[in-house]
Amino acid sequence: MKIGPLGAFHKVLKIRRVLSIVIGLTFLGMHPALNPLNHSHLIPQHELSSTYAYTKTLGGKALTWSKGASIKYQISQGATPQDIKVVAEVTEKLSQLTGYHFIYSGLSKTTAQTDSPFTWSNGSQNLLISFASPEVSDLLGGMAAGSTVVTPTNLDKAHLDAGAIAFNQNIFNGLTPGLAAGRSQGNLVFHEFGHLIGLDHVTNPSEIMNPTLTSFLPDGPSAGYLAGIAHLYL
Repeated sequence: MKIGPLGAFHKVLKIRRVLSIVIGLTFLGMHPALNPLNHSHLIPQHELSSTYAYTKTLGGKALTWSKGASIKYQISQGATPQDIKVVAEVTEKLSQLTGYHFIYSGLSKTTAQTDSPFTWSNGSQNLLISFASPEVSDLLGGMAAGSTVVTPTNLDKAHLDAGAIAFNQNIFNGLTPGLAAGRSQGNLVFHEFGHLIGLDHVTNPSEIMNPTLTSFLPDGPSAGYLAGIAHLYL
């Protein structure tokens, strides 16, 4: 994802999503990304649509969490009260929309990395969220503003059970605080959590899951975001 203000000249900031069984996307072009477990038989197909899209296995199954799952998450030490507050507001909204139960279980001494989900696939913790720099988290490459990695419960199934999200702290601090329309902290968090729950990039610039965070975005979940959740979970 890139963050682009209005105007002919602007600084571009990318949100690089790397899933453990997926390919990553930079801007609107696709390129191979790190695949730690080399699950080539699970690498999803990506078809950019205008409103909503899913991350799928080659068998056509959408990657989702189990219905009604309790997703416990920790936030890495160093996060500000504002960081924690925005995540809490987003997860509260997503709990209402998906039927998941996002449960905050305190601060962690570790930082989200590409291999984080494989470390915790023992049921002790589902999600680690970090606000860090590219020098500290390998999920943040170049000008990436955020990145997500997830892993399935079983190589033969499309259910997810663990994930990690990293946000570039400096970039996050430069966005409109809290939940707001346009280039806001809330919309960036909704975008990454969209990947966490199985949504993929779309082409419509007014959609949260577009890889560009622009001034055209609504305050919170867009129509396609809501439609995608409804199709996956309702």
